[in-house]
Amino acid sequence: MKFLVLLFLLFQRPAYALDFVIIVNPNGPLVKADMEVVRDIYLGETRFIRDIKLKPVNSTEGELKDIFLKRVVGMGLKEYRLHWVKKVFGEGLTIPPSFATTGDIVGFVRREEGAIGYIPKEESSGMEGVTVISPP
Repeated sequence: MKFLVLLFLLFQRPAYALDFVIIVNPNGPLVKADMEVVRDIYLGETRFIRDIKLKPVNSTEGELKDIFLKRVVGMGLKEYRLHWVKKVFGEGLTIPPSFATTGDIVGFVRREEGAIGYIPKEESSGMEGVTVISPP
């Protein structure tokens, strides 16, 4: 039993080990956004900047999304879901879509002027057509 616990501890990746960057469309209004603005966008509180519709996109559920939600939005996954259920039924908003791969997120952000997303930092080098804004 002690061996299994030791193995688990050796191979467990600490939650803080996964770093991410926030990416935006370089032609959109978010190139100078701070983390408070990003938080408000992901909560559906800020939906337009300079008449441009903002389009946040999430990673599918997993470690990356959990860490982003905790660090930037200040919520856990369940709390975030509940927040959006209230937004959908109370204000008629649409939940931000989720994409499974970094390539899908980058492609969406590249195509959409008001788009914003987050990707693993280790996968962010050499990207074209997106701008990395201040990491959290």
